[in-house]
Amino acid sequence: MKYDRFINDKNKDLISFVKTKYHVRVKKSNRDSWTSEIKGKQVIIGALECNHPYAAFAHELLHVKYQIMGYKKLKFGISEFDKTDYFKTLMEALDNELQHHIMYDEFIKLGFKPEEFYHDNDYKNKSSIEIYLNGNEHDLKSSLLMFLTIIAPGGCFSNKEQSDFLNKLKDLEKGIHKQLFQDSEQLFHTWSKSTDYDYKEILTNLFLKLPNGNITWLGHGDKSEFPENGFFIEKEFVMKPTEK
Repeated sequence: MKYDRFINDKNKDLISFVKTKYHVRVKKSNRDSWTSEIKGKQVIIGALECNHPYAAFAHELLHVKYQIMGYKKLKFGISEFDKTDYFKTLMEALDNELQHHIMYDEFIKLGFKPEEFYHDNDYKNKSSIEIYLNGNEHDLKSSLLMFLTIIAPGGCFSNKEQSDFLNKLKDLEKGIHKQLFQDSEQLFHTWSKSTDYDYKEILTNLFLKLPNGNITWLGHGDKSEFPENGFFIEKEFVMKPTEK
């Protein structure tokens, strides 16, 4: 698939920058959204037909640009906070949203609109949040994922909707996790202004607020690179045979 049809005046300098480091290839996405991945000396972008293809292309190129500038993807982790597949989901969400918070301002400066920042079905997130907030079953792990979705920059939420959702989330379970979410909101605000793209401090502060989160290792590669290619939140430990 040729990427020329996704280039316009707003993103042409961005693709030029990325091409100074990588060969760019575009193929049809095998997911329900656009994707991007760095493999060796090339960038593979998964594309879909959508309402805002120029913005979608710019979004993926920004993911790549900030990795060129020093951002290291979160790829594997071990934590006493959670030992199920949930932790992989949390890692993916954190990795994605950390990038979104540092690249959003540039996306807007390129001339794109806030509602063009995500894929066409972003409105489904609003429905999912409303169902969760108005439901009867809530827990910290589910609320943490909802928190990351609510504070994500741009998208289909108005500022008022985002604020209302966040306040409702903080008040769930009689406000038992209110301080956690207030502190975490400030952590992400500070991170969004980062110029070195090193998230070790923000994630350390976040995980220290979670039950058993101090016993966590977050990595930039796969499990075979433990513990060199990553960092411990607080307590160092060895990988158990069942985790290898």
